[in-house]
Amino acid sequence: MNQRTFIYLLFCAVTTLISFDFYAGNIGNNQTLMNCGAAQGDDPETFEVTFNIMMDEVSQYFNPDIDVVYITGSMLNWAVPGEEPELQTMHRVGDSFTFTQTFNLEVGEYEYKYFLNEGWSGGIWYGEPNFTITVVQDMNVDDIWNIPGQQWGLSLILLANSENAGTVTGEGSFLSNAIAHISATPFEGFDFVKWTRNDDEVVSTDADYQFNMPNSNLTLTAHFDNGNYVNKPEEFQLKVFPNPSQNYLIIKSASIISNISISDIGGKVFLAQCLNNNEFRLDHNWNPGVYIFTIETANGVFVTKLLIQ
Repeated sequence: MNQRTFIYLLFCAVTTLISFDFYAGNIGNNQTLMNCGAAQGDDPETFEVTFNIMMDEVSQYFNPDIDVVYITGSMLNWAVPGEEPELQTMHRVGDSFTFTQTFNLEVGEYEYKYFLNEGWSGGIWYGEPNFTITVVQDMNVDDIWNIPGQQWGLSLILLANSENAGTVTGEGSFLSNAIAHISATPFEGFDFVKWTRNDDEVVSTDADYQFNMPNSNLTLTAHFDNGNYVNKPEEFQLKVFPNPSQNYLIIKSASIISNISISDIGGKVFLAQCLNNNEFRLDHNWNPGVYIFTIETANGVFVTKLLIQ
């Protein structure tokens, strides 16, 4: 054996020992080893896994026509629900309350959870444990949206500041983060102003209001303006302009203006003044927002909204 051959064989022996020691030392650390029969560039084997969530037991607490059911988990790196809609959206099966989504997953263990609508607020439950599966073959996974003994329906109660001022619709029971749609309709002679929570926290100035139900019972109150409100201000021959306003506004009336009151939608009064003329100019530096004007004239009371920019 010549010297060159001896060195080559020695190198091969040392390399083999090092490789064996490396793999043997790592097998106990749950490392994944490459299949010796597969080429290094081969794609890993995947299996078709179909997730089904059955929501029959909570069907009265959400609307499948507007609410979206999502899935997320370790197979999606726990992407925020709704962040990857093409992968996360569970598809309704016909007119049933079963929703389904299919993934191609490699062999392994996965954690996952279902959510109603975007964000983390609408989980089937809060915190751990998550659902878990072990994938070794094609499989269907059937889950039920239910926790024994848990009361699912969160109450939404709607009130009006005066029963004689208007009506409210849309109250009921909802899942957390379900979409609620409410509406306030004023009676003749009244105008809708705002929705409030806890009587003073303004949540919207839109009579038709859509929002996601919080994880608690909720009471909202619709506020209506009373008095001799006229839907067509031209009949009152009264103008408030410019609207929107930046730093001044002018009020003109065909009849004598006796009082004017200006407040924000939260009820804070910015101006209350007695007058005795047909025209009034006001210079202001108020914060941008919607303001409520109540103007008393010899012909009645006029209530309107003005946008400050």
